[in-house]
Amino acid sequence: MRPCKKRRFHPIRVDGRPPILQLGQFQARDLLLPFLAAADRPMLAATCSMFGEVVRTNWKNARVTVASGASLKDINKEVRNIRLNAGDMLVDNYLVELLKFQQLTNLNLSDCNQLTDAGLSKISTLQQLQTLVLSDCHQITDVGLSSVFGLDKLVCLDLSYCEHLTDVGLAFLSQLRELRDLNLNSCEQISGVGFRHLSGLTQLQDLNLSWCDKLTDEGAAHISQIRSLQELSLCSCEGLTAVGLDHIANLDQLRGLDLDDCSSIADEGFVRFSNLQQLRYLCLSRCNITDIGISHLSLQPQLRYISLWKCHNLTDKSLCHLSTLRQLGAIDLGGCAKITDLGLAHLRLLTNLESLELNDCTKLTDAGIAHLRWLPKLQFLSLRNCDKITRVGLAYFP
Repeated sequence: MRPCKKRRFHPIRVDGRPPILQLGQFQARDLLLPFLAAADRPMLAATCSMFGEVVRTNWKNARVTVASGASLKDINKEVRNIRLNAGDMLVDNYLVELLKFQQLTNLNLSDCNQLTDAGLSKISTLQQLQTLVLSDCHQITDVGLSSVFGLDKLVCLDLSYCEHLTDVGLAFLSQLRELRDLNLNSCEQISGVGFRHLSGLTQLQDLNLSWCDKLTDEGAAHISQIRSLQELSLCSCEGLTAVGLDHIANLDQLRGLDLDDCSSIADEGFVRFSNLQQLRYLCLSRCNITDIGISHLSLQPQLRYISLWKCHNLTDKSLCHLSTLRQLGAIDLGGCAKITDLGLAHLRLLTNLESLELNDCTKLTDAGIAHLRWLPKLQFLSLRNCDKITRVGLAYFP
C-alpha cells in the first residue's frame, strides 16, 4: 500500500558525531544550487572538480528541495522535480515563480499549511505534471481542486489530510484519465456520491481511502467499478459492512487490501474472496472476524502476507485454515490471545514462512514454540509479552 513517495535523506553517524548526509551528485546539487547566486557558480566550479561536474550534468534528473525563504529565480528552468519546504510560510507567491518550470513533472507541496486555492490555481499551466503531492495542505478546498482539472497527464495525486474536500471536489478528478495513484486518506467529508466520480478512472491502480469516515457500502459499490485497482486501503472505514466487502470482491486484479479497524465487517463478507486470485497482501487487524471468516480465506493459496493483529475471536481453528496457504511468508497474530500451543503445530506446514509475530499471545508455552523450529525459512519471530515462554523455548532458535 503505497502513497505517492516522499524522498528522504537518511542520516548516518560517524564516530559519535551528529548525523551527516550521504550525498550523491544530484543530491549535492539539489542542496547547494538554490543557495548560490548565478555569478558565484563558475568560480566554485573552477575550484572544485566535483561541483563542476555536477553543474554540467543534465538538470532533468535533479530533485530540488527549496527551503523556506529561498528564491526559485536562480534554479534552472529545465528542472523537473521540486519539493517546496514552505511550512507555515505563505507560498502563493512562490507558485508564481514555479510557472517558468514548464517541464516540471513532479511537484511536492506537502505540509504547505498556508497554501490557498488562489495559490494552487497558478499551477494549472504546468501541463507536464505527472505527480502532485498536496498532503496536509489544510486550506485547500473544492475550489482549489478545479485547478487540477486540466492536468491531464497526472499519474499520481496525493490529497491526504486535505480535510475540507467534499464530493464536489472529486467531480474535478473524474477527468484525470491517466491517474494511477490517488491518496484521499483522512478526507473525512467525502461520501458515497463523491466516490461515484472515481468509477470512471479506468487506469487507477492504487487508491487510499483510509479514515474516510463517510465511506459506506454504497461507496464500495462505486469503487468496485474501478476494475484496474491493484492496491486498496480502507483502514478505519467503520461504515463498511459485509455488503460492501461483497462489492470489493469484484476487484479481481487486487494484489493488496487493507481493512485495518473496519469494525463493522463480519464473516459473511469474505465468502466471495475466492474471486481475488491475485491477492498477495491482506490486513484484517482489529476486525471482528472469527474462525469461520478465516475458513473462506483458505481458498487463496497465493497469499503472501496476512495481518490478524488483535482479532480477538480467532482460535486454533484459524491457524489450521491458514496452514493451507503454503505461500505465506509473513503472519501477524499479535493479540490473538485464544491461540494455544496446539494451534502453532499447524504452522509447521508453512515452509515459506519468514516472519511470525505472536506478541501478547499469552497462552503460548515452550511446547508450542518447539513446533516453529521446523520452519526452514523463519528469520523473524516476535514473542513480546508471552510470559509463559522461557529460555528453554528460546533455545530452539540459537
